[in-house]
Formats: sequence, C-alpha cells, structure tokens
Amino acid sequence: MFLSDGDYIGNLYNQSPTEFFRDTYQFMSHLKDSGCRSIIAVNEKPVDVVMDANLPQEAQDQLEFAQTGTGIRKGLSQALAGEGQEASDFFATLK
Repeated sequence: MFLSDGDYIGNLYNQSPTEFFRDTYQFMSHLKDSGCRSIIAVNEKPVDVVMDANLPQEAQDQLEFAQTGTGIRKGLSQALAGEGQEASDFFATLK
C-alpha cells in the first residue's frame, strides 16, 4: 500500500479512491505512526497531500529554534569583533 516511508517528501499512496476510502483507518494509523506527509495519487498523478495536524507546529518550532541559534551566533560574533554598543548606552536611547 505505501511505496516509501520516512523520506522527506512523504509516502506515496497510489491506489484508487475506493481503495483509499475502504482503508482510511489503516491509512490514518500509518500517517500518525510515521509522522510523515503522504501524497495520494490517482492513476499515478498526485491529487492531494495529507499530513498529521501536528506537523506544521513542529516545523514552526524547528524554524524558531534555528532562527534563535542564528541570532545568538550573530550576536556573539559581533561582540567578539567589538561591534555593537554598551548596554547602558542602548538603554539610555530608550528613555
């Protein structure tokens, strides 16, 4: 039923719509267990992408983590290079 598993794009489910609806429970169980997106194809043409509802949140969390790390590295490299300004000077500009 599932041609590939665990790759970046997801699983390819190439069955007739009738077969898909007949095995919806098994399909959804596999989707939750694998944690991957699945591409539903009819006559070898992709028609839909299905994914676990938690995947977008996980992707957002990973993006925020990467952006935070990038910001920290940038700040540290600027501090080591002597760039930036003293905290007291910065806070004085906020008044």
